[in-house]
Amino acid sequence: MNIAEGAGAASNVEFQRFLNCALRSTYEVMSALEIAEKLGYMNNQEPLPLHDEADQIAAMIVGFSRKLD
Repeated sequence: MNIAEGAGAASNVEFQRFLNCALRSTYEVMSALEIAEKLGYMNNQEPLPLHDEADQIAAMIVGFSRKLD
């Protein structure tokens, strides 16, 4: 959502602010997965593919942000 909202930004600097929010949101998801596992809502294997996917998304956001520099 942050990336879609930022796509209408007036400048690359402003768009990078939205990318930064998206990156932080991705890290929040990764933390939530770890918490869910530790609280027993997921078994040890369930969060792994989701965590890997979130990690890939974070890397894409960082790469995209660097392209805008």
